[in-house]
Amino acid sequence: MLITGYDIHQREAVFMTNCDMENAKFRFWEAARGSSAAPTYFEPALVENLGKPAGDAQRKIPLIDGGVFANDPVLAAYVEARKLWQAADDSFVVLSLGTGRQNRKIPYQQAKNWGAFGWINPQNGTPLISVLMQGQASTAAYQANKLLNPKGARLNAEGSTDMSFAKPETLAYFRIDGALQGANDDLDDASTTNIEQLKVVAERFITGNSAVLDAVVKRIKAEKTR
Repeated sequence: MLITGYDIHQREAVFMTNCDMENAKFRFWEAARGSSAAPTYFEPALVENLGKPAGDAQRKIPLIDGGVFANDPVLAAYVEARKLWQAADDSFVVLSLGTGRQNRKIPYQQAKNWGAFGWINPQNGTPLISVLMQGQASTAAYQANKLLNPKGARLNAEGSTDMSFAKPETLAYFRIDGALQGANDDLDDASTTNIEQLKVVAERFITGNSAVLDAVVKRIKAEKTR
């Protein structure tokens, strides 16, 4: 298990994981609260590292959303897996499930006059937060595809694995994602209407990526029989 957060006191990334004894003992609800404390939306969370001695200055950690550095934590997860299984002949099959790509364009004529406040203004959809998170996620997907898959494998325009460019049995990284068409991409839009639209988007992702899911199942079955 891996949950990410960012320590605003020590100014460093925190990987709450059972692969590292120094960072393996957290209350689940606190870890989730800290990992989802998106700046401008939620206040930082004071999370207790139960692996530290009582009285240790670093036992309580002020965390914000791990998405500020790993909105798509696929490479962090890969590193943790390698820490557990380090043999050279170990093989990994990674299925990365996206939560939708922000689909609203940022018009130049608006952005050029925003200034500092405009870039973090909730009325504009906090575009700076959106850009940072989407930029990291798309970069991580690109890097994971290049690192784990053979030459020629690629992601399609939706950000999912394009099954027409590589043999499924050669792939080690599979990605499913897509644009949030029909749904609002504001992080704080939890309206009934938007939740229903997000369900429709999720069904579209599943239907549109059936070939990816079938390939993952075949790879897992093949690895179990080795």
